[in-house]
Amino acid sequence: MVVDEELLALATDLVGDRAAPRIVIIAGPGAKPLARALRSRFPGAAVKVVPAEASASRRHLGVTLAGPFDLALDLVGTPQGRLGRFQELFNQLSAGGHLAIAGAAPDAPRAEDDAPPTGEPSGLEPLLTGAVARVGKKVRTDRKRVPVRRMDEQALADALTATEIRGDYLVLTNGVGPAHAKLREDEGITVMRKRPELGHSVLETVEGLRFTSRCDLQQNTPTRGAFQPTEYDAPPAYLRDYRGVVVAPGQIVADDRVLWPDTYRHNARKRLRNMHTIEVAPGYARLPFSTDGLPVLEGTYFHLDNEVRGHFGHLLTETVSRLWAWPRAKELEPDLKVLVATNRRPELMSYELTIYAAAGITADDIVMIQEPVRVERLLSPSPMLSNPEFVHPAIADTWQLMGDALAADATGDLRPDRIFCSRRIKKRACNNTDEVEEIFRAAGFEVLFPEDYPLGDQIAMFRSASVLAGFAGSGLFNVCFAPDPVQMIMLSSDAYSARNEYLIASVLGHSITSVISKADNPGEFQSSFTFDVEDEGRYLARVLAALDD
Repeated sequence: MVVDEELLALATDLVGDRAAPRIVIIAGPGAKPLARALRSRFPGAAVKVVPAEASASRRHLGVTLAGPFDLALDLVGTPQGRLGRFQELFNQLSAGGHLAIAGAAPDAPRAEDDAPPTGEPSGLEPLLTGAVARVGKKVRTDRKRVPVRRMDEQALADALTATEIRGDYLVLTNGVGPAHAKLREDEGITVMRKRPELGHSVLETVEGLRFTSRCDLQQNTPTRGAFQPTEYDAPPAYLRDYRGVVVAPGQIVADDRVLWPDTYRHNARKRLRNMHTIEVAPGYARLPFSTDGLPVLEGTYFHLDNEVRGHFGHLLTETVSRLWAWPRAKELEPDLKVLVATNRRPELMSYELTIYAAAGITADDIVMIQEPVRVERLLSPSPMLSNPEFVHPAIADTWQLMGDALAADATGDLRPDRIFCSRRIKKRACNNTDEVEEIFRAAGFEVLFPEDYPLGDQIAMFRSASVLAGFAGSGLFNVCFAPDPVQMIMLSSDAYSARNEYLIASVLGHSITSVISKADNPGEFQSSFTFDVEDEGRYLARVLAALDD
């Protein structure tokens, strides 16, 4: 196939006077002869060709490993998948780099009163038009739940410095340079393997496996709630060894061009997100600080920071799920220290220290950073639980050991056979909590607030009870330290989609009766609700009566 001379001329013009340009081509008609011609025209040029049929992950890895680029060419020519290709390529451009997209002239941003383009939509035009509308604006990061689409539009508005139609091509210029590529667990391992010069490695792997949930789930609704499967595919868990990476408050672990999987507590979500980075696109984000000239933290550290470090519920689920690797890491490095960061909780909470101590981590083992640093050596484990996507059965060993240590410190002698864990905080509040508490008291339950008791006493009570009930949430999470199957009764609204209790029960064999009420604000995760005594109440009455059978 002969080279397309017009396309070669366009590419040559866009490369300009760069002596050794880096170029990426998403394959389409004429991609290979064009690549040969560009290598011939620009001696020293690095030209990467990515097959059009490559999966999104393969394409992401390909451009991440080969980038950044001075010129990107999308030669596919069809609207299908164009938005994804744009978001991948544009965010791998160096400052002043160009992206030319075949067949995308109709996707050029339009004025508000212009007619929408005709033909098959690609999804690119609305993003470009939205970005143009946000030029000069800022996303209010202090506002919760900013739509991610608005973040993407704002990031593009801040980076896009020129758009031009060149024949059938839409040419876009990136004025700020490449963003950080987000890496999933398997992608991170691939980058480590293909970039040995980084010095990173994997010290330990716990293989993934498929298992059947041990939880007997019953509920008052006719259909099973989302994210409560009967089978789980638990992914592998890794203990990674990083050299010279950037670590910043908010669980950020980065190199100069990538965000490592350890940055993401929800590492199996369709879109990886961390509230402490600046969202750019599904596969990209920017750091809110420069990585140049960061202070170096000498020594070897075990990464245990969390995006919301110090929150009790996230501590018990997300942080504890990474402690499986501590014994092995400490064995390898006897002088190992734990690395966490300050946030709106500038000091470690007392319950954090108690939980860490149960895992064998003393207060003297913990180092807190306040600002981004480069860490000489960082050992960082994958989580074995990520709500609501997965849990790995191997986490049971960690729960057992920590639960034993916590229960051994119990000082009180309160051991109710039936416990109802009530809730004080306003988020997800039950409007008639008093009425619900009386129902459970009448059924022989001790109504208590777990936070009123030392952690050791909480664990001892949870371990000795035959029935654990309460409002869904962190008040019930201590059930992970109860190794023997227990019957649970859990109340929540239909807007509450977290599944921590089910994940725990799937490993340990607890049974759950879930009593679900209508949310006051449908679809709002933190919505309050009212327990309907006439509806849910009749179902609960049957459940409580069966306890005495």
